[in-house]
Amino acid sequence: MAIDEHTVLIGHLFRRGTPSRRVTSLEEIGSETLLADRGRRLLADYWGGYVLVHESADGRILVLRDPSGIMPCYVWCGDAAVTIAGDITELAKPGPGRVDFREVARLLASGDARGRRTCIEGVDELIAGECLVVGQSDIRTESWWTPWHHVAPAQKMALPEAAASLRDTITDCVGAWAECFPSILLGVSGGLDSSIVAAAAAARASRLSCLTLFGPDSDGDERRYARSLTEALGLDLHEMPRQLDDVDATRAPSPHHPWPVASIGKLTNEAIHGRLSQGVAIDAHFSGNGGDGIFCSIHSAVPFLDRYLAEGPRLGLGDTLRDICLVTGADRMTVLRYAWNRYRRNGGIHLARYYGAGIANDILTEIEAEGPAHPWLVAPEDALPGKTVHVAYLMRSQKGIELYVDGAKRGSLVSG
Repeated sequence: MAIDEHTVLIGHLFRRGTPSRRVTSLEEIGSETLLADRGRRLLADYWGGYVLVHESADGRILVLRDPSGIMPCYVWCGDAAVTIAGDITELAKPGPGRVDFREVARLLASGDARGRRTCIEGVDELIAGECLVVGQSDIRTESWWTPWHHVAPAQKMALPEAAASLRDTITDCVGAWAECFPSILLGVSGGLDSSIVAAAAAARASRLSCLTLFGPDSDGDERRYARSLTEALGLDLHEMPRQLDDVDATRAPSPHHPWPVASIGKLTNEAIHGRLSQGVAIDAHFSGNGGDGIFCSIHSAVPFLDRYLAEGPRLGLGDTLRDICLVTGADRMTVLRYAWNRYRRNGGIHLARYYGAGIANDILTEIEAEGPAHPWLVAPEDALPGKTVHVAYLMRSQKGIELYVDGAKRGSLVSG
């Protein structure tokens, strides 16, 4: 979408509202208004999955990746040019010296240690919410959005009001995406996350069908839950078995992805999707992946610390203690002991944990000393422990989005 002669937006953009609607033109507003004050109006009044490229009046090039991170954006800086691309294969070809083994070690040591650098030598990622500024004499990255901008709401809501607001937001967001595609295939398990997506998408999708995969044993068979979901919503359900023949240990599960984090079981997903697409028109794949991070599925004593630090020793603290015991199966004294030990170590905030299996001791020591490289993991001084965990979960959830490459060939842009 061309906003004006100096600005293009690649991807999907929606106007906030009830309901949100896809935007196809912004010519009447113009890029200078949208991007003033670090994109304040764009980020406040719109949302979506996009990368925006803008040439400013002073000749600088601005590249903004939206906060959702749905549209990948990789950066390669050469001596005379900067190239950005949505597909890592546009920036890197196989060959000796192309793998950054130090970054592979960082990834293996801790999932929280990742930052902008990919495991491909010389290629970085533009993190969601960041703007790359390319000038004639310098290149810098500015943070235009982080989750920390939204941790403390302007006004506190009662639980019923907060629940209704969350429901409306999710329904509107998923529904707006569902309207963009003629035919959608949704992977479902019958669990919470995929069920929420199914219910929200069904209300506004033109055609929505569901897929559940099952293995040979009961632990890998969720068909009865998926059937309950689709029957309740009146949706078609495809039940497909996972097959060992679809797994080839010599193939990378996600060859387009610049971090080796995909499970080899993903090969069965792709094979089944390929077979299903031969008989069913599929324009988009939806899933509930990342839901545990979005909803902050914590199995620890951190919520107890949050409530104590925020409210002090009030009666409601006992309710939180009881809830943690129900979720974790631990008794009250165990939860209290873990809460105290965590608070005594570092105030309870989230810290990256490192594992040294297969990594040289000197390299591991250096990686631990460097600490996490992702800017979201730098918490404000007054952040509650649970919020630091939640933001870390959000960061991890975003890293899984790019495991699924879209069907369209992504191109690249070069700034001299």
